[in-house]
Amino acid sequence: MSLWIISHTRESPEVLRELERPDDHAPQVLRTILERHLLAGHRILPDVITADIGERYEVLDDEGWLATYWLSERQVLPEDGAPTG
Repeated sequence: MSLWIISHTRESPEVLRELERPDDHAPQVLRTILERHLLAGHRILPDVITADIGERYEVLDDEGWLATYWLSERQVLPEDGAPTG
């Protein structure tokens, strides 16, 4: 089974990016992405990373919102009202 790592970023606010990974690997990939943001000096909300399905993580920098990441059991399709890339 697969999970999707969904990202929505300030640099491309009208596009959702989706990365498919095996369900036993996807939470660690998400944690790694978020940890890289922490190493870059960004803040993560919530600050405890559980990498649960559906839990959204807001990444903030000095200018405000930078990105949102979450795990999904399904791909976000354009007919869901969200442009994807």
